[in-house]
Amino acid sequence: HSVMEKSSPWLFVTAISLFLIMAMWKLNTGQPHVWGGIFDEVIGAYNIVGEFLFAVSYGLFVSSIIFGYAWLRRPFEWKPLRWIGILSYSIYMWHLLLLSILASKFVSHLPVMPNPFSYSIYWLGLFLIVVPLAFLLFACIEKPGIRLGKTFRPSRA
Repeated sequence: HSVMEKSSPWLFVTAISLFLIMAMWKLNTGQPHVWGGIFDEVIGAYNIVGEFLFAVSYGLFVSSIIFGYAWLRRPFEWKPLRWIGILSYSIYMWHLLLLSILASKFVSHLPVMPNPFSYSIYWLGLFLIVVPLAFLLFACIEKPGIRLGKTFRPSRA
């Protein structure tokens, strides 16, 4: 086993831990004292290092999966999750526009609801509108573009 493979469980735990700490810190920037004041002394530093440390947690996470043991990779090789990964660029490109339209045209006309319910509508919109549209755009635009790009790429000898 390589050094990366042996250390991958530690990288995984470190990545998840760092991500959770950063998420807590991020929440504390908008709602001070939410975690008993543990982040209050460093609120200003979040703007300097916050995004960088989120990126580090992501890099550690991806490294732990790529170089890790099979039992660590297996959940990420699940076909529905891989399918979402293939659509991820289309989802990324369209989700904000579509969800803002959903919010302005539909959700704003609903009566005031508790946050968990309105948040559920948001996720329902994501899965019922954004994902199918992302699939359609992937199939009609991205996939033909990828095929077209392959025709211009020189073949390997």
